[in-house]
Amino acid sequence: QTRTPNHQSFAVFLDSKHMHSVPDWGGCSAVLELTVVHPTEPYSNNVNKSVQHNFTTEEGDWGFTNFMPLATLRNPEKGYLPDGTATLQVTIR
Repeated sequence: QTRTPNHQSFAVFLDSKHMHSVPDWGGCSAVLELTVVHPTEPYSNNVNKSVQHNFTTEEGDWGFTNFMPLATLRNPEKGYLPDGTATLQVTIR
């Protein structure tokens, strides 16, 4: 969760916590696709974001501080949290 002056957002980050311990690791490039899956309408109401990032020992994480409005995620009428949990799908290429 992050805050901006007028709204709160759901934030999502991918972090490779072990890459710092790999000797002589030169990094890698990856395309990240992050999706909050809608439980009853996954083809029309998913929230998707994607980005290409070069992971290095200096920049081992990447994500979105404003993935989606927290009010949207928590709104019962939107249906993203039917049992109090959300499904987050991560695809790395």
